[in-house]
Amino acid sequence: EREARLCEKPYINKCSSSSVVVYFLCAKPKPYLREAEIEYIVGWSWTLGDTCRSTLTWLCAMQHEENSDDAVFPSASGLEVGLSALPMSGFDVVPIPAVFEHCRRPVCTWEWFVETPGADDGWLKVATTPTFSPDIQHVGRKIKVRCTPSDAQEERFQVATSDVPVAVGPECRGVSQRQQSTPCLLTSQRQLRIITYNILFDGYLRRDYETDYQYCPLPALEDSFRQQLIVKELKNYHGDILCLQEVGLQVYNNYFEPALVAAGYTGIFTAKHHDLDEGLATFYRTEKLSLLKKSDIIISNTLIHDDAFTTLRDVLQSTHQETLQLVSTLEHVCQIMIFSCGKSTIIVANTHLYWIPKFELVRLIQCHVIFHCIDHIRAECGLADAGIIFCGDLNHEPSSDTYHFINEGESQLLGKVHSRQSKLSHRFSFTNATGTPQYSCLVDHSQELLDYIYIDSHSFQVLQVLPLPPEEELKTDGRFALPSLQFPSDHLALGVDVEFFNT
Repeated sequence: EREARLCEKPYINKCSSSSVVVYFLCAKPKPYLREAEIEYIVGWSWTLGDTCRSTLTWLCAMQHEENSDDAVFPSASGLEVGLSALPMSGFDVVPIPAVFEHCRRPVCTWEWFVETPGADDGWLKVATTPTFSPDIQHVGRKIKVRCTPSDAQEERFQVATSDVPVAVGPECRGVSQRQQSTPCLLTSQRQLRIITYNILFDGYLRRDYETDYQYCPLPALEDSFRQQLIVKELKNYHGDILCLQEVGLQVYNNYFEPALVAAGYTGIFTAKHHDLDEGLATFYRTEKLSLLKKSDIIISNTLIHDDAFTTLRDVLQSTHQETLQLVSTLEHVCQIMIFSCGKSTIIVANTHLYWIPKFELVRLIQCHVIFHCIDHIRAECGLADAGIIFCGDLNHEPSSDTYHFINEGESQLLGKVHSRQSKLSHRFSFTNATGTPQYSCLVDHSQELLDYIYIDSHSFQVLQVLPLPPEEELKTDGRFALPSLQFPSDHLALGVDVEFFNT
């Protein structure tokens, strides 16, 4: 609705099973509806494609009679695929859906070929998987993929060939040294490996290039290069839960989701409020965890409209009116997910808090709202004994009031100017599982610890913390300059292995 210049008239689709009318507004070639909302409306999981046209074509093809319970699911009627701009040895190549009309990835079969002199038609078939990782012997050769919809009523397929030959992938020594501590999966149901990672949204990188990234090697700033490094890094941590921030919607749909699904994960994407270009993504290992419930919390909406915050709103209105106005307009969200893991149940919250350092009270309020929502969901679902994990890019340092609030359970920041009755508090017993390393975010002019994994100290104990890479690996020409050819974000991934108590 924010972009009211429509290419065509609004598309309307009626779903009798939930009596919902969905309006699709498009001013750009991309979908303006969240995946979670589509799942709710049609009761079926659909991964949004790269274009609004493909999504609209599929959805508008579902014709529901007034009292019909029959759902018309996608059948393949046509598709086009492409390949990433820069295939590299040792890194996943993922087909990019230029058009997926009435078709989705899981019902397609994939065949990969490498340019090979002397082979039939000059191409050698090397894989039949949804993604393909070239190795060093494929360097200098082009690759192609053939996609065939398995539910097509007639034989049809599409072929895409890489524009350039496979290049030699970077070595990434610093990342490999970190991953010596995560050589394999944690097989025990009593243990979990959690990773949090701000992967740097490409739009912010381009916006802040002059101030933060002009010292970085230019090839390291290309999104098609960075996303390949990020996915390989994530896969080799062998994590059970991957909490990501600053995830672009197109990158999620076209690369992260298919690549990590092929590695055994299921993904959940939540866009920022009013901004469908960037948001949060959580991936969980499906053979170990089952998703029981997911709630997307729009922090500003909850603060303004939930009666539980009436007193807080009154205090802010009288003493911190500018803060209330600011926090009410911010688009930050939080993913709250309930998982079963063996005999245990856990609640995971993934978020990205406000970043400007001087607005400490804003981050405090955001945390206060999130903790209230976790507590409410836990009580509503009867999960008083569920272990809680709270993580993300929380944009505070260990000396901050926010850090004290999370760890100690209360803050007097409001009480200093109003009354003790207005203090912020929560009932959880959080421990900073990743400790206080020197930094987690590095740009040329600052190195700060901004990312955390907090765990419920009554439910978990820490087994090991993912070590930071050697400092010399983080520098380019003697200065911190991330992203680099080894590290694809200005943040470092943080990780921890935990074990359940009394399980």
